[in-house]
Amino acid sequence: MKKGLCIIFLMYAALAAGCSGGGMIGVSWHTVVFPTTRITEVTTKSIQLANDSDTAMHVIGINFYGDSNSGGNFVISSVKVNAAPASTGSVTIPPKGVLEIAISYAPSNLTSSAGANEATLSGSEVSALQAYGVALGGEAKRAIHEALIVVAYDKPAGYANIKVVGVAVPGPNGEVSAPPLGGGGECMPSGNTACFTGTFSIHLPGLMSGPPLEVPMHGAIPIKIEGSAAEIDMNEFPPILIPLKGNGPGEPLEGKPVEAITIIVSGEPDTSAKGSFDGSTLKLSGVNLRVRVDLGELTYDDITPNLATAVDFCVRDLVLDTLVPFDGTNITFGTETTLSQNPSGNNLFDSFLANAKVVVKFTGRLLLP
Repeated sequence: MKKGLCIIFLMYAALAAGCSGGGMIGVSWHTVVFPTTRITEVTTKSIQLANDSDTAMHVIGINFYGDSNSGGNFVISSVKVNAAPASTGSVTIPPKGVLEIAISYAPSNLTSSAGANEATLSGSEVSALQAYGVALGGEAKRAIHEALIVVAYDKPAGYANIKVVGVAVPGPNGEVSAPPLGGGGECMPSGNTACFTGTFSIHLPGLMSGPPLEVPMHGAIPIKIEGSAAEIDMNEFPPILIPLKGNGPGEPLEGKPVEAITIIVSGEPDTSAKGSFDGSTLKLSGVNLRVRVDLGELTYDDITPNLATAVDFCVRDLVLDTLVPFDGTNITFGTETTLSQNPSGNNLFDSFLANAKVVVKFTGRLLLP
């Protein structure tokens, strides 16, 4: 791990304290140990950091330290303050409030993190793993994954370090690496399952220049239809890769300080969208999309559940509504929303995404069972 990052945090914290008069909270250390997790599966745990004082506290960032999560085995899946959703960027914790960080462990392979092995585990980590029934030692094929999350405060100044530790074993079918992110497979209309195939278009005026960008979907969306009820399991929502290249005049990133980025849109794991289909119009509520953005160009082969990207956030509680009714073959549906002030927690991207209007549209064929 890079010590320089912690030094920068300390310098920033000290400077912020001197400017704001908020004092120092110092440094705290915490450990989150995950139970044994099989390849292709996900385990999620939460940690709570309480503000026991009578004044508000302010967080300037919640991120993985340096390259400690270079394997992409861990994901900060949500941040809440007093049970209300918050970002990984600017967060205010009111007096007597609680900051809750949910972390997901989705092991990518059976290669242990650099320097991590059973001998490097602390006594408390060994005890926690044993409490989960993990028998350390022996010849069992497994990997130990570690990463460090830094929560940086500026009022009062200081930071909290959260070490995350997980043990990975082969998947239920002997898998030793994670497959591509859910969806994207074959969908055969049968029973109560319909299949939508087609194109996806997105318009992000704050980030993209020109008209909406339309791309083919990499696989079908299975839609469960029973009577007039309809449902999409977002685990089965195929990943959509949107490349943006070129920042010259008339190019998608015109005037932006980057030459190429890739946007990945997928379903938020373990959620579902529910609504109705009357034979003509489809309407679904509770659509939760995971949005990841990374610098450079990615391909579908790069997309795994634990791909580490520059930006990773969710847009929740969208409503998909029909734009062009189903004619027996084709249908168009879509949604639009306005992002928050700090949707991603990344200062660079939030300078483009803050309060941006997002328009999404699906156009294609709906095959009924």
